[in-house]
Amino acid sequence: MRRSVLENAAFGLLLHGTPRREAFRRAEVLLKRVGLWEKAHRPARGLSGGEAVRLALATHDLFQARRLANWVLFLHLGQVVEAAPASRFFQAPQDPRSQALLEGRLF
Repeated sequence: MRRSVLENAAFGLLLHGTPRREAFRRAEVLLKRVGLWEKAHRPARGLSGGEAVRLALATHDLFQARRLANWVLFLHLGQVVEAAPASRFFQAPQDPRSQALLEGRLF
């Protein structure tokens, strides 16, 4: 991870085609939400294990979740939206909010 925490949080948004300014604005909001904004300009590789997990949550690292998870529990606004085996969640989500997340429309 050579990127800063902020760059890392914006990375997924940029990959989805979000304009740079909007991606960094949204990354700022997400980092504030997970309590990492004060570390935004530090190298991501310097984060503790718990901080790295929070950063992954802020970036919604779906690629890693798809690759590593056996089971997915998707929370939105503090509510359980969907709990399912990872293969089913990624191939046939049951809730429209899950589908929106996978399509990059829900952050």
